[in-house]
Amino acid sequence: MSVGPAEASRLDSIAASFQARRGVPGLSIEIVRDGESVFSGSYGFAIVDERPVTRETVYELGSIKKPVTAAAVLHADEAGLLSIDDPVGQYASSIRIPGDVVLIRHMLHQVSGLPEVYDGSLIETLDFVPGSRWAYRNTNFDRMDEVLISATGLSFDDYLGRHFRTTLAMCDEAAPDPPHLAQGYTPSEEGPIPTDKECWFRGTIPDLAHWFDTLFSGGVINADAVEAMVTPFELANGPTEYGLGVALRPYRGLTRYSHTGHMSGFTSSVGHYPDYRMTIAVAGNSDGLFDPDAIEMAIATALFDLSGASDSAGPDIRDNSLGQIDHGGVDIDTFEGSYVTDGLAFRFEAQGDVLSLRMTPEESHEPQYVSTTIRRTSAFDFVGVDSPDAVRVRFDGDTAYVYVVGIPWVGTSTARSNQPATG
Repeated sequence: MSVGPAEASRLDSIAASFQARRGVPGLSIEIVRDGESVFSGSYGFAIVDERPVTRETVYELGSIKKPVTAAAVLHADEAGLLSIDDPVGQYASSIRIPGDVVLIRHMLHQVSGLPEVYDGSLIETLDFVPGSRWAYRNTNFDRMDEVLISATGLSFDDYLGRHFRTTLAMCDEAAPDPPHLAQGYTPSEEGPIPTDKECWFRGTIPDLAHWFDTLFSGGVINADAVEAMVTPFELANGPTEYGLGVALRPYRGLTRYSHTGHMSGFTSSVGHYPDYRMTIAVAGNSDGLFDPDAIEMAIATALFDLSGASDSAGPDIRDNSLGQIDHGGVDIDTFEGSYVTDGLAFRFEAQGDVLSLRMTPEESHEPQYVSTTIRRTSAFDFVGVDSPDAVRVRFDGDTAYVYVVGIPWVGTSTARSNQPATG
């Protein structure tokens, strides 16, 4: 499958639309199939009014480090340096859970029960029994660096450099910035405002797309390890939508392996579509582009001619005729309020026939990780006005099931009101 002039023009239009609506200064798109780049798009400015985006532009990639970390751990497993079924305390002295019940596998699947701890301090208690529920925690992957060092004698960066042939790398605060590093921005009514420099996980979008393409074609870890990576964890009530560091939510009937990344001033997304042997990577230097997977999936829709297909995991999002939707007698203000999960709050406010959605820390209410508008598709179902494939909400009693920024969340109403259930 190639990208001809007509398809390229459509992709340019998609990029321009998202840039204009979200106030994104710079945007990069790379599409790779079978090891070959079939499309590269560079739009706008890496530094506003100073330096344009090119294929060499370096972005902060945030949580896209998670699948890279998982692949490194699986590679070390292949080499016999560790087993993902080992207790994590065998390698990480900062995790001391009685009974060694937390396995490396639990952490890679985001089912460990470890609390969110950012300062590297000792962890001695759990929020829930490992394997009993799914909860997205950065701790699970941040502590994997300690596991790799203990098991292999190499830092995360050194391991990538020796075994993975990639320029994707952790940021070194002591080193000079790379010459093509983009400036991060946050949108405002006055225009994009530069953010303070972040320093986490960096790379170019062509390198990200090529690395993901290589990963899922078996060029990074063996076929059995790839299969393990894209197999969901089975909870008592069914499978999760997360493998080993990889989100597994299908898109309009297509298998899709993906992850998003979010940092102050930056957002990114990468998705691999094995049915087409194609990888799509996107990044922007604005944290207003909170759902970069929406661009990635819009690109997939254009490339794979999915405009007439509905997503089997949700309502047909092509129906914009709000007047034809059966609201079931449930007023939209029924859903107003806050729903909390794992230190986060989802706040909904009725604005006419739509709801505003803000995703914030539970306690401080700032910063706003997500701020968008959702519209009804049925009495209890909503999708993003601008990005219906990437933002979905279903209300059921005092529970809100929220799919946003590439991750499924389950929030509980702080009011615990007797709201009508979906039945």
